[in-house]
Amino acid sequence: MNVTTPIEKLETYVLRPGAFDGLNIPRGLDRGTVSQFITTRISPPLSIKSLKRLENVVTFYDLQEVCGHLQGLLSHPSAQFGTAEYAVIARTIAANCPPPAPQQMASYAQTLISRAKTLAEMTELLDLQDRIGPGFDLKPLADRLVQLRALAASDPDPQAKFQIIPLDQLYSQSLPRIQKANEIKARILASPDREYRILQSVKIYLGLEYGYAEYLTPWAIARLKRETWGAQPADQATRKENPGLRAEVAKVFETTAANVSRLPGVDPADHDSLRVTCLRAADFFGHALSADDRAFITEHAASQVDMLSND
Repeated sequence: MNVTTPIEKLETYVLRPGAFDGLNIPRGLDRGTVSQFITTRISPPLSIKSLKRLENVVTFYDLQEVCGHLQGLLSHPSAQFGTAEYAVIARTIAANCPPPAPQQMASYAQTLISRAKTLAEMTELLDLQDRIGPGFDLKPLADRLVQLRALAASDPDPQAKFQIIPLDQLYSQSLPRIQKANEIKARILASPDREYRILQSVKIYLGLEYGYAEYLTPWAIARLKRETWGAQPADQATRKENPGLRAEVAKVFETTAANVSRLPGVDPADHDSLRVTCLRAADFFGHALSADDRAFITEHAASQVDMLSND
């Protein structure tokens, strides 16, 4: 059956998720339609895969309008979600809803951390801590990882031993990476220089210089969109489109696309891919692409997926 209407596309993506289409977010839809779909069709029971797809949709469309509905999922009387599912909902709220949402989710995370018992739950909680962002204490999460590692080591069940190495990796690798990523986030956010913030976010989005991509790239995408809401981070808590600010972000991507070959430390084999990414982002932020630019994208994009793209 052909999926044609916006609601059918959203239902398929969120409620009937396939195994390999996680980044195929239905794009170009009316935000009001997407918001209505979430508030009227999203209710328990929901699989963790559906909740992650919901997270992708809310993030892509910056749907602050659904924050109340998301908060309601945390306290839904018939939800019966597990710790991992609640962590996904909480991080969707932390990343997309205006203050005091991050602070509230930081507090809520402490309850989830105390209840976590499995590697899968701790993995989702690390991502929750990442979405909460800089300025919040990672020690409770670190302490819980140590506790679970000790429990796994003393468990007579041989299967428990298989959790020891992954738990060690979360503690010794993932947590320090979150800490380093948070330091970078804090440094960029602290700068009053809008051009600097945009340029650094573009570098992160393109995978240049910074590293820590699993934590910094989603943050940079959100930052670039929020730079269109206000001139300074303090003015960017609530979604309010500013065409002039949006054009400034588009211009940075347009200029970068034209100068890809001059980017330091970039393998020439990656030039075409990076140019496609920049052109798609420029289009996403409102720059009118030329016929030559669109032909270039068609020729070189192949199956490339860019999160700042209308394609």
